[in-house]
Amino acid sequence: MTIPSAYAIVANSFTGRTLNMAVAGITASSSIGSGIGFLFGGAFYSTSVGYRGMFYLFAGLAFLASSLSFLLVKKTMASPAKISKLDHCGVFLMLGGALLLVTGLTEGGEHWDSPKAYVPIIVGVLMLIAFLLWEKRFYNQFNWSRSSELLIPKELWMVPNFIPLILVLGMNFGSMFIQVLVNVDIYQYVSHHSAIISALQALPGPVSVFVSTFALGATFGKVPPKYAIFVGNIFNVVSGVLLSRQGADTHSYWRFGFVGLIILGVGTSLTFINTLNTLVVSCPLNLQGLLSGTALTTAQMFVAAGSAALSSIVGSVELVDTVEERHKLLKRYRDVYYLSIALAGLAIIVTFFVKNLPITPPAEDANSDVESGKKAEMVPPSLTEVANHETEFTSESDTNH
Repeated sequence: MTIPSAYAIVANSFTGRTLNMAVAGITASSSIGSGIGFLFGGAFYSTSVGYRGMFYLFAGLAFLASSLSFLLVKKTMASPAKISKLDHCGVFLMLGGALLLVTGLTEGGEHWDSPKAYVPIIVGVLMLIAFLLWEKRFYNQFNWSRSSELLIPKELWMVPNFIPLILVLGMNFGSMFIQVLVNVDIYQYVSHHSAIISALQALPGPVSVFVSTFALGATFGKVPPKYAIFVGNIFNVVSGVLLSRQGADTHSYWRFGFVGLIILGVGTSLTFINTLNTLVVSCPLNLQGLLSGTALTTAQMFVAAGSAALSSIVGSVELVDTVEERHKLLKRYRDVYYLSIALAGLAIIVTFFVKNLPITPPAEDANSDVESGKKAEMVPPSLTEVANHETEFTSESDTNH
């Protein structure tokens, strides 16, 4: 609820280049927050308080953020849909399909041939397909559903590049999440580093996202978004290859891990800024909050599926002591990296279906044109102009007579 609402407020409060920077600010704060979260989690885990301390901290931070938002965030114009008019059938199909898909992928970590694994996956995929068909075609076939507020209104489907861009965003996010999570696991379970040291080793990724997001937000539109997204996903492929070459020693971290995390952060920023900003500037103002929520929900679904796939591939993990056991565990983690590379590669293929469209000009230029137009309307005509106009009118009248 928080992130989509934040994007909706930003979309209603800013325009042009200022909007690009505001979107970049939300992205940057989210990324650095995840990095700091790893650090605090490692610190609490290393104390007598244990991991439960993180939940106490999160509760306090959530209360603080809620209080500050109530006091500082200005109200924006909104037209909320009534719950009674919500598309309950669409909600059931979408949430049910997503939950079953994630459940099946998680259960597959134990036995893929078990009905507990493949049945939820099959039913979940069918429910998601049914959701898309319902939203696109069948909802208006029944009297009770025609007046429903669809989760994805038909106006949203008409936004240029809507489908390929949200798919690219989801695949890129899933690829990034898998790489970061596997890194932390390798540092802990293969290299036998403490939780806080593992978090410090993974921190270059979020810091890279934080720094590059502002720079890329300021330069959005200088390069056609399609090409920027293409390069961003190539960076994710390169980072996956580099990170998969890591071993248990510190030398391999500085040679492959550190560099790979930096490249991963830049690639994620390139993709996220250009996909979301392109969608936002192409979308009507009243749908921008819903659009950002849909895009981020798609990203979260890929993240959940990626996390479940990681559990399926790696299986149960314990600290191992012998070199042979550590090598076997590292090999399983490398298989997960290949999954992240495949996701980024698939995103590259989908990028070919993104159409190059003109970007809305920066707010400064647009506002200056509007303001100059308003000034032209407000300035009264001079006496000379009035006299000339009357002369022209008289001449035309004489000619007609």
